[in-house]
Amino acid sequence: TDEKAAERVEVRGIRDSLKDNLSRKQNANSVMDAVNSEDVAKNPDKNVAEAMQRVPGVQIVRDFGEGERISIRGTDPSFTNTLVNGQSVQTAEWRPGVAESNAFNFSVMPAELVARMEVHKSPQADLNEGGLGGTVILHTKKPLEVAAGTSYLSLEDQYSETAKNHEPQITGSYYWHNDAGNLGFMVNAVAQNRDVRRE
Repeated sequence: TDEKAAERVEVRGIRDSLKDNLSRKQNANSVMDAVNSEDVAKNPDKNVAEAMQRVPGVQIVRDFGEGERISIRGTDPSFTNTLVNGQSVQTAEWRPGVAESNAFNFSVMPAELVARMEVHKSPQADLNEGGLGGTVILHTKKPLEVAAGTSYLSLEDQYSETAKNHEPQITGSYYWHNDAGNLGFMVNAVAQNRDVRRE
């Protein structure tokens, strides 16, 4: 008898991302939610904070109309521990007269650079301590996980009526790896300008 090749149906897009998020949540050892790159890319989010506001229990703190910091279950943003690829990160405060905080400023990281976000709402032994409200882990895209030669370019413009200025944002990425899949690199560049005026 002739053996027929089995057909394979592969689901991609939002439906696949929702299934992946649900699977990660079910198999986690703590109370957590996950958002992957498909969810981020399909929404008009300016940065990671605005992409995370769709996670239950996560609220964002806006400054000049743009999401900057996140709060988990109503706690202060300084009680949220943020990790990028497993490394703890913090940002300096740019406005004079504002005290420094442990809260990470998510406005410095465009949503296009992140492959997956995990929000852990309960403690876990393998997570760094310091997150009384919760722990956020950002996983950036890796060159071996993306098709070789993939490039991405995003151009955005924002007009501030009070400052009467156009404020551009340019994000670009390029990914490459060899045929064996054991050597690769990625180049990411972000240029952002913001002119704010408060009366």
